[in-house]
Amino acid sequence: MYIAISAGKELMDHWIEVSVSGEATQANPVMQNIANVVTALDGNPIGDDAFSPAEISYDRRWDQVGAVVPNSTHTVTVTVTDDKGNQTSASRTWQD
Repeated sequence: MYIAISAGKELMDHWIEVSVSGEATQANPVMQNIANVVTALDGNPIGDDAFSPAEISYDRRWDQVGAVVPNSTHTVTVTVTDDKGNQTSASRTWQD
């Protein structure tokens, strides 16, 4: 499972983009179907997307999430569950 997380800040808040691919790669030769994607910003859920039937890819963007506070640290965590119940997680941390 490949998870990409992008994030940036605007004047008062943040934007976050999440992309997940279950396609087979050289590192992971078995295709994985995405059944659920849970996204959290600083430990607070901002997305919980379930798929039936499971999907092979996922893309989502959130605008105007979280406050921009100088010198504060933020973490986005994405947890993906495949159609067999296996979980994969990734996170990205940045400072305002």
